[in-house]
Amino acid sequence: MTDLTAVIRNATVQTADQLMRQTGFCPPPSVHMLTDDPDHPYLGFVSCRLFRGGTDAATAVTDLGLLPSVLGAKRLLVTWEDCDLRTALQQTGVSFPTAVVTLEATMSKQTLAWHPFDVQVGPRSPAGVPTTVAQWQPTTYDTNATVLPCITGLLDLWRQARDGNAGQTIKGLRRAGYMVNLATRT
Repeated sequence: MTDLTAVIRNATVQTADQLMRQTGFCPPPSVHMLTDDPDHPYLGFVSCRLFRGGTDAATAVTDLGLLPSVLGAKRLLVTWEDCDLRTALQQTGVSFPTAVVTLEATMSKQTLAWHPFDVQVGPRSPAGVPTTVAQWQPTTYDTNATVLPCITGLLDLWRQARDGNAGQTIKGLRRAGYMVNLATRT
């Protein structure tokens, strides 16, 4: 399972790099859902809806834990850009470090991977927005990291196994603006 999370983690960093270079934006917070089934370990992902700053941002991120709970996912890989999320949460501080964060979580433990980068302003995108070029620094890992309260809320929501209709849950999330993409089984 760790090999799959490493693949997702690397793809997350590469996608963030490409998106920042092309648009100047970071990808939204997302959760990748995994099972213990060795033949079909990947359930899919949910990406966060648009949100307003403050409590709406916290609620939007916390609610990413709903579908994994209903589906009975055994492991999650939660992803976000730290500076972007802290800014959206309207945390106090002059500036926040820039890093793509990937948090691998099981029901009993979690490991945070911190993928820091320095930002250089790139050329303008076709939409006229300045793009960013990330200068990546070495990744660090922490098994005892304190995470943002909305991430803790997401994990708590997921760890509370829920009976629910997956189809209805997906419809509700999509109606609210979340992107839900489930893996197809062959």
